[in-house]
Amino acid sequence: MEINAIDAVSSANSAQQASSVTSAKAELNAQFGSRLDNENMFKRQQTKEFAEDFLKKYKDKIEVHNDWYHVFVGDDYITLEGDGKLTFKELRENLGIPPTVLSKTNNKKFKDKDVIDGKIEIKLEDIGWFARSMDEMEAQDVRSQRSHGDPYAGYSRAVSDGEIFEWLGR
Repeated sequence: MEINAIDAVSSANSAQQASSVTSAKAELNAQFGSRLDNENMFKRQQTKEFAEDFLKKYKDKIEVHNDWYHVFVGDDYITLEGDGKLTFKELRENLGIPPTVLSKTNNKKFKDKDVIDGKIEIKLEDIGWFARSMDEMEAQDVRSQRSHGDPYAGYSRAVSDGEIFEWLGR
């Protein structure tokens, strides 16, 4: 009988220790996840505000291309007339456009330091992205996706096409 009582107490202590470790891990994950969620919410709001401010500021230099046939043959886009001062880095940062996207859209190799002189095409779906905060495991997966050609891996979109049209007065 004494052996059974000792085993019962030992089992209860082991279960309690395991429960403590599990709950500590769950609490840590909740705190870490909450921190990442808060960072991402902040980045989402900031990206949206920057894009809205930029589009309203440059509205006179933007031409919207949203013809009815884009539903069948392509995406809605805008063209921005550069002023000879705005760099691609400033454009990308203000509109939330991931690296390489503008180069792919325009079939040219742009560098962040280059000044926009002339018209540049920007797909609506390329506007309003922000780099998500993530844990190391997700970051490894994102690096792999990017190396396989996905320029949006690790990003989330903060704006919709409808909001862009609204900001441009369409």
